[in-house]
Amino acid sequence: MPQNLRMFELNEARFTGRLVRDAETQSAGSGEVAKLTVAVDTSWYDKSAGERKTRTAFISVELWNPSDFVRGALVKGAPVFIAGEIVQDTWEDKEGNKREKTRVRARRVELMGWPDDGDGGDRAATDEETPF
Repeated sequence: MPQNLRMFELNEARFTGRLVRDAETQSAGSGEVAKLTVAVDTSWYDKSAGERKTRTAFISVELWNPSDFVRGALVKGAPVFIAGEIVQDTWEDKEGNKREKTRVRARRVELMGWPDDGDGGDRAATDEETPF
């Protein structure tokens, strides 16, 4: 493989899901961070079992400096669209074991329309101000 070829690097996560619990906000340095957990379902048809199966992933998300509207709207069960970058933290626990946690640092959060909201559209709230 030629040495001068460079791979295009992309760190982008985009997904939809539902909030597992209300957002937890806290002060952090020069701003505020909202911590979210989003449940994302993946479905497929299992031919051998003759049934549809679903697997749920629970994804940790952080949103820096959320607006008042976003902060108040990020409640348990809310359907959301998230776009951001994947971040991995590594550390050693008290016993000296290496630990890792992967999360998404959101650049964009959109509140999608609730199925029974009756307006036929999405309510979008985005917050693209991050300290990074």
